[in-house]
Amino acid sequence: MHSNEPSHHIPYLYSLIGHPNSAAERIRSIAWDNYNATSAGLSGNEDLGQMSAWYVFSSLGFYPVNSAGVGYVVGTPFFEKVTIRLPRGVTTGGEIGRDGDGGGEREVVIAAPGAMWKPYVRGLSVDGKAKDVPLITHGELVNARLVFFEMSDSPTDWGTGGE
Repeated sequence: MHSNEPSHHIPYLYSLIGHPNSAAERIRSIAWDNYNATSAGLSGNEDLGQMSAWYVFSSLGFYPVNSAGVGYVVGTPFFEKVTIRLPRGVTTGGEIGRDGDGGGEREVVIAAPGAMWKPYVRGLSVDGKAKDVPLITHGELVNARLVFFEMSDSPTDWGTGGE
């Protein structure tokens, strides 16, 4: 059941075992059935923001399945374009504002043309480098300028190991 935080990672396990299409279907189903823009729009107990965090990460197209790990498992983005503004100095192992340039921001764009109607990932690249597995490391994400999802309205072979 999705309303209990210890189970939030479960739909992403499909991606890890070579079935990202099943992950996409389950993630979309959970999001559409359990979240909405009303006062009852979060299922279960919010527990310091975990329900919201699941939705935000999932809508971006990935989720930190292993909270002690170094990356994110790919699911299915919900939006065609999201821009994340990061403080300069946010890098793997770094600290905010420790990059010597005095601060400022930089942007990471997550683009997924057609994502609203196309739930399946056909391809993924980070700054033009194609990824053939459904994983994005934290270092790739915070150092990226563009995370690009190619989406499909039907299941694909991407991330299954059968490309």
